[in-house]
Amino acid sequence: MTEQLEKPPAVHAEGVVKRFGPTLALDDVGLTVRPGESHALVGRNGAGKSTLVNVLTGLHRPDAGTVRFQGEPAPAYGDMAAWQSKVACVYQKSMVVPELTVAENLFLNRFEPGERFIRWSRLRQKARELLSSYGVDVDPAARAKDLAVEQRQFVEIAKALSFGAKLIILDEPTAQLDARGIQRLYAKLRELQAQGVAFLYIRTTSRRSTTSARPSPSTATHAMCSQSRSRICRRRSSSRR
Repeated sequence: MTEQLEKPPAVHAEGVVKRFGPTLALDDVGLTVRPGESHALVGRNGAGKSTLVNVLTGLHRPDAGTVRFQGEPAPAYGDMAAWQSKVACVYQKSMVVPELTVAENLFLNRFEPGERFIRWSRLRQKARELLSSYGVDVDPAARAKDLAVEQRQFVEIAKALSFGAKLIILDEPTAQLDARGIQRLYAKLRELQAQGVAFLYIRTTSRRSTTSARPSPSTATHAMCSQSRSRICRRRSSSRR
């Protein structure tokens, strides 16, 4: 873990401000997530969680402030391929195509230069190697609609990591899981954390303020809570595993 702490943060945001007309969605927000850490972003609906996620994933341009990934400035606004190599978000509503196989989902719109035809056996083999490299035990030939919820999440995470992303944002990842599914998800995330992957969990709460909940077994948890509809404040938990 000491080695991970010596590396540049997977993401470091400082002084981020975002307005939509007269509405102040983000006000001087800061966030640092280091390799191998998992942090939580917690707040009510309207607290600015989604806006911050959109800033961190390149969908919104901040009005002020800076975002850096692994010590380097964030890619230019609109360069989505470059953003994919830094960060990805696995949304609560799965983004995999249900009728396509796992292999097809992993390599959708990712053709090699000069490749005119799809060699299905080669595609499945590449998918198998990709999944195996992250310890994901899913049949590349299985249709996405037949997978368990956490398996679909694993596929999306593996796809994001294959682009080079070192920060994975998980939107309410346990909302649709039973107790066993949650255990399997966290077990896999612990393995990825040990490889230096950083995670940011998104959680919605109905309470006005919240203490930090441990989203997964991790070295430290950084929670954000909502104090008003237009401001996000930070609260750091001292709890450690």
